[in-house]
Amino acid sequence: MKIDDEVIFLHEIKKNYLLSLKGFQHAELELERLHQYAISKGMVERFDKAIEIAESEINIINTMMPDIRSINQGIKDLSSDMRLRILAYFPSATENYQSNSEVLFESIGISETDLVVCDVVGDSMIGAGIKSSDLLLANSFEVPESGKIVIVEIEGKLFVKRYTVLDGVVHLISENPEYEPIIINSEQKFRIKGVVKHILSKI
Repeated sequence: MKIDDEVIFLHEIKKNYLLSLKGFQHAELELERLHQYAISKGMVERFDKAIEIAESEINIINTMMPDIRSINQGIKDLSSDMRLRILAYFPSATENYQSNSEVLFESIGISETDLVVCDVVGDSMIGAGIKSSDLLLANSFEVPESGKIVIVEIEGKLFVKRYTVLDGVVHLISENPEYEPIIINSEQKFRIKGVVKHILSKI
């Protein structure tokens, strides 16, 4: 089972069948799939325990699923579609872009060297108005304050989260109750790539 299929399956299990064991009695196929998943993970062969562990697996997978499909420094290496979306978002700068690209970056409010462009995947930040396939424009120079939305790299994976500092500990918070916070410890390779300044949604 591919990781995307696994995540979708676990979401469905949590949404439709974790409410009670009775749900499984009316879904033999899903029960069999969950049982096979439990066996493949070395879980005990009790369905109630499998359900409990499957729910914890959902939280782990949700928490550590990357939120960023692609990331670019500046706009010169972007696809034409992404570049056009950015230009369309700043119409006053578009007509001058070919002759003077500085006009565009002045409109964005981020210098070309500090601009980070990210393509979002997933729904972990839906509560902040960030949806899958949105483009994020972030400032890599800005120092993040607690409460800001940031692009962050953890162990080689890219995420968009709300940067929060509690008692000196960094918490990366999703804007979706289905996702557990990521709490940064001293052993993790953690780097903030930029502070999000603009959210560009597809029309």
